[in-house]
Amino acid sequence: MKKTKIGLVPKLIIAIVLGIVFGQLDVLPAIILQIPITISSLFSSLLSFIIPLMIIGYVIVGIADLTQGAGKLLGATTLISYGSTLVGGVIAYTIASIVFPMFITPELSQKVTESGEGLAALFTIPLEPMLDVTSAIVFAFLFGIGISWLRGQNKGETIYHFFSDFSAIITRILNTLVIPGLPIYIFGNFVNLSYTGSIQSILSVFWRVFLVVLALQLIGVLALFVIAGIYRKEKPWQFIKNQVPGYITALGTQSSAATIPVNIEIARKNGVSRQIREFVVPLCATIHLYGSITTVISCVTAVLIMYDMPYDFQLMMGFILILGIAMVAAPGAPGGAIMSALPFLTVVGISATGPIATLLISLYLTQDSFGTAANVSGDNAIALMVDKIYHTKILKEKNWVPTRNKAINSEVI
Repeated sequence: MKKTKIGLVPKLIIAIVLGIVFGQLDVLPAIILQIPITISSLFSSLLSFIIPLMIIGYVIVGIADLTQGAGKLLGATTLISYGSTLVGGVIAYTIASIVFPMFITPELSQKVTESGEGLAALFTIPLEPMLDVTSAIVFAFLFGIGISWLRGQNKGETIYHFFSDFSAIITRILNTLVIPGLPIYIFGNFVNLSYTGSIQSILSVFWRVFLVVLALQLIGVLALFVIAGIYRKEKPWQFIKNQVPGYITALGTQSSAATIPVNIEIARKNGVSRQIREFVVPLCATIHLYGSITTVISCVTAVLIMYDMPYDFQLMMGFILILGIAMVAAPGAPGGAIMSALPFLTVVGISATGPIATLLISLYLTQDSFGTAANVSGDNAIALMVDKIYHTKILKEKNWVPTRNKAINSEVI
């Protein structure tokens, strides 16, 4: 008989439910509850060790790649993608800071912050990171820019490939150890949240947060297609209709990378020229993260309000700016965006390995597929805009017209 494989999201949901139930079992001795909490504590130590290595592995290669290759075309694509991601983060913060205080009240915040003391781990291992997060960020940015410069001088391929291989090792560790271990990690943390009595207040908030996030994602994708349609002087509704299979594919796979073949075919139907769709769609699958940043910023803002922590515009804007770059490092695995954002939570005062970060991981991963679907849908809107920029601004074709719904030479498309 064929084995049924359970996906990551169902595993996380099961872990959350079991953690809540397990933490409420007063008949169990405390030492039994401390076993999963100890495992979570050990996993947290491992995670704190890996996080600076993630920054080095992903950010260096990301910067070296993004500043290389296709000149003006790469610059236009990167600028539009990064701009879309930043606008998504700013809008998410603005809406969250206005709407969330309506249902995250001071009374609720007080209940969460004044919840009882959690259980301690039975033992810990003093596993210290090789370097702190700030040092890793500075190192990654300096070396990323330096390697990019070397490659521009037709040098630096050896060190570039070294960090590329290093990045592949980190991806392997994430995919074989960290991501599969998340359900156990989350189970232990939810046991503690349930034991302290704060989980009921938290869950009563976040179903409303997710409704706001989903609305923001859909509105943002529609806006991108409308802008693309106006810029190309075409009706956007056909573009939106064509995108439905890509949205559903991303929803099911939770992976931008897995949706690339479907998205390229949709771009062809939209009339995007071959050279543009084969360049922009794979690139944007990595660098355009409108849906992901909308979720991360919304959840972070909600948690900051809930725990009565500062969430002013200046603080959050710095977080959004760095997050737009950091999430370029997101692996193609489910949850890559939140794992890449994790090291930078310290910017807003949240420990990257503490219980609040664990809560954010849990909340993000349970709806990761919707963020991915918004990301890849926006990729095709960007491809439409870049296609016109390429033909009219770079190739300077004075008589260029959109090719959709026309008989086109197959070599052009």
